[in-house]
Amino acid sequence: MRRLLLLMAPLFVIALIGFVGVSTDGASEDDAAATGPAGPGSGTVAIEGFAFSPEDLTVAAGTEVTWTNGDGSPHSIQDDSGQELFEESQDLDDGDSFAFVYELPGEYAYLCGIHNYMQGTVTVTG
Repeated sequence: MRRLLLLMAPLFVIALIGFVGVSTDGASEDDAAATGPAGPGSGTVAIEGFAFSPEDLTVAAGTEVTWTNGDGSPHSIQDDSGQELFEESQDLDDGDSFAFVYELPGEYAYLCGIHNYMQGTVTVTG
């Protein structure tokens, strides 16, 4: 019996570690970090199903935000903040990306220049 317990101990430890990383709502700590504010250099937005994901992204000042088109249809990224932060991107085909560094805190709206019903916001924290 003791030998069986010694053999099972590593499995128990692995199982325990797995449970520790899960919060009470079933989301792991990694999931929570992925949906929270991104650090500098880690802002990404997917373009899929004629929508931006996430639609509202929060990042730290100095973060480069990259939009990547995963649709079969072309899209473009156009600043809609009224501040003319950047010129509209070229048309992005499937797999193409566009990036912009948000330097100052604030809330910045953007949209697809081809399909203007596709809208999103980047909130930049200090």
